[in-house]
Amino acid sequence: MRYGIAFDGRVPVAESVAFAQAAEARGFECAWVSEHLGHRDPFGYAAALLERTRGIAVGVGAMSPHYRHPAEIAMGIATLRETYGARVRLMVGLGNPDQIAKLGGSTRAPARSVREAVTIVRALLEKGAADVRGERFTAADVRMGSVAPAPVPIYVAAVRDGMLRVAGELGDGVSLGAASSPRYVAHAVETARSAAAAAGRDPATLEVTCNIITAIAPSRAEALGKAKPQVATILANGNEYLFTFQPHPLDRARVREALDAGPEAVDRAIPDETADALAVAATSDDLRERLSSYERAGVSLALLRLAGPPDDQLAIIRALGG
Repeated sequence: MRYGIAFDGRVPVAESVAFAQAAEARGFECAWVSEHLGHRDPFGYAAALLERTRGIAVGVGAMSPHYRHPAEIAMGIATLRETYGARVRLMVGLGNPDQIAKLGGSTRAPARSVREAVTIVRALLEKGAADVRGERFTAADVRMGSVAPAPVPIYVAAVRDGMLRVAGELGDGVSLGAASSPRYVAHAVETARSAAAAAGRDPATLEVTCNIITAIAPSRAEALGKAKPQVATILANGNEYLFTFQPHPLDRARVREALDAGPEAVDRAIPDETADALAVAATSDDLRERLSSYERAGVSLALLRLAGPPDDQLAIIRALGG
């Protein structure tokens, strides 16, 4: 299993550059910058990382067509590709329904929305033109103009089965979100690869990536405590479908209240067994073994969401680097 790191845009670019450089020096394959409404722009963020590194791939996304039209997504990615070459990656996904509603949008027919978005983006990047009249998105005889076509790997961020099937049918890869347990990953991989086979594609060529909340400490118990805030954040704001694959029933409202109340409340609200199932909390000695459960479930590229203070995050990179 190969490794990358994932940034969520909530910290300044300058703080992330050092981690991207450390990951590159240790042989990590990639760094990804996600899009969250109200936080830092992922295109600018990715450009800064590309500018300050030399060989590591940098991915943008998941980009939501409900935040930006697919043609705008293609324009941004094409600009990065023209400037920085084949190091650029793209991930397309639905986005947060609550945030989309604040923009006056609707996530009706999510799989259809992402299917149309990927179709438009790929046509513009690979052919320089798109003529798609979909039910949710239209690009009627849209052309890239001065930017030369250049293919970029497109991953589909997926949680539910409908989106997993879109990934299998259209994506170069499927990206599974943070707080995915190995049990869920096995289900997701089977669903996406079955869809790829049904579409006449070789399922073995579908790259499987997964965002994995990762914490390191001298003891497993201490590492669990460091992982819990990120687990709670995902459970409070993420897709409820993931709740099906965790060991304990949780009340989302209670998790949100705990986040507002502080670390001690989060520790009480998230059972150790839940954090252990939805994150990798380890010592430096057993970190690789703990991560290998995701590899056995079908993940080929682990995108680590580093937990804890900066020194802990760097320790994770050093422990896994070549």
